[in-house]
Amino acid sequence: MSDDRRPSVPEGHVRLRDQQGALTRLAILRAARVVFARRGFARASIRELAEEAGVAVQTIYATFGSKAGLLAGLPDLIDEESGIHDVIAERDRTSEPGELIRLFVRLVRRVWSVCGDIMRLLRDNAAQPEVGAAYGEAMRRHRFGLEWTAGRIAEAGALRPGLSAGRAADIMEAVLVLEVADVLVGKRGWSWDEYEEWAVSVLSWQLLRERSRPGGSDDF
Repeated sequence: MSDDRRPSVPEGHVRLRDQQGALTRLAILRAARVVFARRGFARASIRELAEEAGVAVQTIYATFGSKAGLLAGLPDLIDEESGIHDVIAERDRTSEPGELIRLFVRLVRRVWSVCGDIMRLLRDNAAQPEVGAAYGEAMRRHRFGLEWTAGRIAEAGALRPGLSAGRAADIMEAVLVLEVADVLVGKRGWSWDEYEEWAVSVLSWQLLRERSRPGGSDDF
């Protein structure tokens, strides 16, 4: 895939700490995470959110405009709390196909293990328009990462014969969906290390030419 076909970096995908009023914004979002989990989005009030965050009600309105606007900021909180930016920076510096897979799986593991509660909250209440918009933004960012990674592997000529970058991204999405992590880690008692190792192994065999797999050869 050429550079002009690779997805562009999403607008607004920046670190909270670099934004004006980042500390206040982050405190409010963290409070929203707690209150929404305790009360649900529909029942949570701005006053409760302000009390949890230790700020004035007017500060929440000035920062987010409304409760729906606050909810729309939760994808930024996911990025910040999961600490994915260092992994993204490391991923951007490599072109080795196996390493690209390993780093993207690690990125997803961080999001699911640290912020899975936020994603479940958004997913389970997505029928509400405000929640659905925030969930859609979180999943858009996730899909962007899938397509970016698959595109880099395709550019290296490392995908299995006949496998397009788009189909590779689809396979990655299916393996790395939150529900799979919930079954393996939440229900079956796998550790997050075991989950990560399994996902890397599955995706390496599903996506890569034999020569590009760990221990692979040049024979096809």
